[in-house]
Amino acid sequence: MVMRFNFALVFCRVLLRTVPQVFLSTWQYHNNWESWWNLVPLGVNLAVFVLSDCSTFLTAEGVYGEFACRLSADEYDEAHFKERNEMMLSTRRYHHARLIFMALSAFVISSCLCLVLADWICQPFQLSDGTCTWRGQWNLAIVLVVCFMVFLIGLVGASMWYFLEPRPLWEPVPRGNNMKLYVDEDSTQYYWHIPSATHVTNIKDREQKFEHQGAHTSHHALLIVDNKLEKWGNPFKDNKLLRVQEPGQQNDVERFSNQRKAFLLEHGTKDDWFELALRFSKELTPYQWAKEVRKHPKRKMIKLCGFDGGHPVVSGFVSEATNELIEGADVVVWDGDWFCMQGWTGMIWTFLNAKKSSKAVAFQKRAEVPGFHRSYWELYRKFPNRIQVVVMKDAGYFLPPPIVRRHKWLEVEFKAERLEKPKDPDGDPGPYNKYLSVAMVGRIFQGDNTKVIAMNGGRINIALAAIETGKSPFKKIHWTVYEAWRANQDENEKTLVHYARKREHEEKGTEETTLKLVQQRH
Repeated sequence: MVMRFNFALVFCRVLLRTVPQVFLSTWQYHNNWESWWNLVPLGVNLAVFVLSDCSTFLTAEGVYGEFACRLSADEYDEAHFKERNEMMLSTRRYHHARLIFMALSAFVISSCLCLVLADWICQPFQLSDGTCTWRGQWNLAIVLVVCFMVFLIGLVGASMWYFLEPRPLWEPVPRGNNMKLYVDEDSTQYYWHIPSATHVTNIKDREQKFEHQGAHTSHHALLIVDNKLEKWGNPFKDNKLLRVQEPGQQNDVERFSNQRKAFLLEHGTKDDWFELALRFSKELTPYQWAKEVRKHPKRKMIKLCGFDGGHPVVSGFVSEATNELIEGADVVVWDGDWFCMQGWTGMIWTFLNAKKSSKAVAFQKRAEVPGFHRSYWELYRKFPNRIQVVVMKDAGYFLPPPIVRRHKWLEVEFKAERLEKPKDPDGDPGPYNKYLSVAMVGRIFQGDNTKVIAMNGGRINIALAAIETGKSPFKKIHWTVYEAWRANQDENEKTLVHYARKREHEEKGTEETTLKLVQQRH
């Protein structure tokens, strides 16, 4: 509805009202260029265009950007997936149409400004034969006018690209019943809970109410539930629900004074994970993260990956990989694996500790963000405001054509048994593996030039490495794979190291590959 209304506004108020007014006031000045007073109507119309029309247009653009990325709690209700899909298609059509009309309006108005400039230079500029009356020639005037138009269009485009901010869809007031949002991260189910109540309510089916066994940690951030409810089909995958951050709904959290800050940084514990994340981390939409990347184009990024980061790994190359990370990056990005000091995620701690100006950015599905915060609470204390989380959708991606092409290429490789297909998650109705989809969509925002350091890895990482290196038809990105193993590694499992060894053997003697393997030489 916002895009439809703004489309009508751009078409009627800008193209059919402001543009003709600017054109008529420009023509009036062209016919009476001797009088500066004739510039007053033009100035008024330009002020209306900039301060009213452009401001409204940019606000709607910011709302669209925020709407496209912000995730409502019940977004993943499969019953409404088709309806949301049709709504987004309609929204995009109106969004693209208004961009075209606004660009046309801006072009016509910039042309009028160029005519004013030409009149000022030539006193006046003769439109009929393109001559410059005062100078007797038109070459200089034309060159200056064209340069001014190019500069003006470039300035407007760059300003919109750089300064456009996402606009909140609303500023929600605290709920009267103090209701809080919780998530079962394993089943991707969301629940409402009122702190004074003894039950939680399924957000998709308000008739389903389940008793909980008490709130744990500060701010009721963790609820214990009974995960053996056979009557209801065991709806909870484990026995805990974690609280989700919601804009405007943190009214039960203490005011952030200097004393409270000092307490959290000096004495905060795992029980304070919710407030530590709220105060010393930041959740970003992909839209906001993309804007931050544009603001810091010279910042070097490296992606870190491997086996499940929440478990220990054994490797003789941790120091070498960490040094490469420290020397080559200002920002480390990863796919939101849980923290384990003995796992490859322990390298994030070392990286932040070694480079005081560095940052770490995790890309995580929305349902797993609270669990991520609970896992990284100690790093929030140690490195406040240096860890960010880019919140991705749980499911329901509208995959862009480049991602679909990658999926189709992988399907060919799977059928030919050149790659092993990752296991499909339970209850996933999509045509493609959702974890691969999340990883590839995240890769768009992580940057197509961001090199990868992999502490080995499983089938997902093998698929991503196959896409970004070797003989794939897609853009090549440099991967460095270090030999690393889990404590109880299955000897028959094909890992990224095995894939890299095979590739190294096949490409021996050929041009330099984008996949480098670092391993023990026997």
